[in-house]
Amino acid sequence: MTLEIVAATTALIAATEEWLDAEETAYKAGLQAAEESCWLIDPPLKGFRCNWDMVKRNWQTGRGAVHILLSNGNSIGFVWDRDILEVRPNERGKGYGRLLADFMVKRAFDEGRSMVKIEIAPESAIPFWQSMGFTLVNGRQGGGGGCYAYRRLERKFPLGLGPQLPCSIEFFGEEEHFGGKIPFYRFVGLGELLPDNYVQLPERAICFSPEEVQGDPFARIAVRGKEIFYDKLKRVEGAQFGIQCDGGDTYYIERLHLPNV
Repeated sequence: MTLEIVAATTALIAATEEWLDAEETAYKAGLQAAEESCWLIDPPLKGFRCNWDMVKRNWQTGRGAVHILLSNGNSIGFVWDRDILEVRPNERGKGYGRLLADFMVKRAFDEGRSMVKIEIAPESAIPFWQSMGFTLVNGRQGGGGGCYAYRRLERKFPLGLGPQLPCSIEFFGEEEHFGGKIPFYRFVGLGELLPDNYVQLPERAICFSPEEVQGDPFARIAVRGKEIFYDKLKRVEGAQFGIQCDGGDTYYIERLHLPNV
């Protein structure tokens, strides 16, 4: 048996849609049977056919990548960008979902993203995603009503032999900023001073809160105990200090720039 994950083609999109249609037909028949039995029969799990038209449309217009899992050349699963993943019903329980999830996470990491944020549906899939390193946020839903979960894509950087400076980076929501509350993220540690007043941090500082942040986030940066920046992250001035934004719209800092220090 040959397994591979490949970029979607028109033919593979059609083949995937064929088994998604069959899954949807079986779901509707099973749901009707459950209703007629007054729910003595458990209803079947609903697949992602309802999202497929959107997935296909975004793929056709270049607004989202689709990759297909093939077994001996046949479509048995797909992953859309970093949001939707499904394995063909008769191929489940064989570890194929893990292959697709690993592919999704690695692709996000290779693209320089700081986070993978997903919506889990149905709830029976929660243990699987937890086994893949995702953290479920109780009480928070995704945009489609499923369970919200996330995984940080940690990045570590070995420091060299240059001078080391104490640094602190804090990220706040507007409520924390104006209410004097603690930041939702804090890094305190040593960074290595590099040429041209750059400071390499030992890890990526990620501006992310599991809870929804209201308004624009703020960043506070201090080096050697001196505050050098405290403002909204969307400000252009923040880029001068090393604040960046990845492809998933997550702000982060890996290397500080100290133009006035």
